[in-house]
Amino acid sequence: MDFATLDMENRDPNDINNHLKTAFDDVLAEVDGTHSIDCIWKASYACFHSCKSCCYNIFTFFCGIWIACFWGLDFALISFAHVWCVTPILRMCMIHFNLCQKTFGTWVNCCCAPCCEVFSLIFSNIRVEKR
Repeated sequence: MDFATLDMENRDPNDINNHLKTAFDDVLAEVDGTHSIDCIWKASYACFHSCKSCCYNIFTFFCGIWIACFWGLDFALISFAHVWCVTPILRMCMIHFNLCQKTFGTWVNCCCAPCCEVFSLIFSNIRVEKR
C-alpha cells in the first residue's frame, strides 16, 4: 500500500458525497424578525458542530474499519464475478447473437427483400385520382 499518495486533506476528490455537505446554516436558520438570543445562537452553533464531529468520529472508530472491510470484500467479489463470469458470458452471447443477426439478416435479404421489391413495383404503378 502506498500511503504517500493518500490525500489526507481532500478525502472526497471525486465529490461522490457532495450531497452530504451540511453546514449549520444549511440545517438551522432563523428568519428576519425571529431571532433567538445571540449567546443561544452561538451555543447552538458550537453544539451542532461538536455533536456532529464527535458522533461521526465515534461511529467511524467503532464501525469504519469493519464497514471498509465489508465494502472491500464486496467490491472484490463483484470484480471477481465480472472478470471470471459476467464478461465471458456477455462475450459468448455477443458471438452467438452476432451469428443470429447475420443469419436473420441474410434470410431477410434473400427471401423477404425480393418479395417486398416486387410488391413495391406492383403498387407503385397504382394512381389514385379524385373526381
